[in-house]
Amino acid sequence: MTYLRCPHCERVVAASGKSHIAACSPEAREARRQRTLFFAARYRARTRPQREQVFRGWHVPEKYLTRPADLDACPSCDGPKTKKAALCVACRLVAGKRKRPLADRFWSKVDPTGHCWLWMGALNEHGYGVIHGPERLAPRTAWELTFGSIPDGLDVLHRCDNPPCVRPSHLWLGTQRDNTADMIAKGRAAWQKAAR
Repeated sequence: MTYLRCPHCERVVAASGKSHIAACSPEAREARRQRTLFFAARYRARTRPQREQVFRGWHVPEKYLTRPADLDACPSCDGPKTKKAALCVACRLVAGKRKRPLADRFWSKVDPTGHCWLWMGALNEHGYGVIHGPERLAPRTAWELTFGSIPDGLDVLHRCDNPPCVRPSHLWLGTQRDNTADMIAKGRAAWQKAAR
């Protein structure tokens, strides 16, 4: 392999590196510098603080704040808003990010087409569905949304032995002892599986 020395930067490059020599010339360097300065100036002009006012952490474009006659006070935060809008830009953005009710979020992640209604959201390491915010097990949430609160000391158990199932008719309340007795009656205990 043959090597060449770049006449501009004294770097040794492979003979196939003639494109480096062309890009390293003073003219090419100056063109790159001018291009960088041009785009930097364009960026600075676009984000100049005179063109935007910062209100409550949100950038509000000047066109919404230029005519005081068209401005009014936001009922939520007393900030500037247009008379046509119900809230200011910042309050509208915050209002759009509110969470949906738990029931809507929960049932939108359930597939009710089969015998078991399968949870299509996140699963924990044991295969049970989990709904976030705050983290709850999906079968418990399905029971609470359908039948109400769960008394202390009771767990939500499956009749179908399918962990991602959240169909309310497949769920029942019982203690840990009931769950163990159900497991033995159905032959799902580890010692029963080993004996097969």
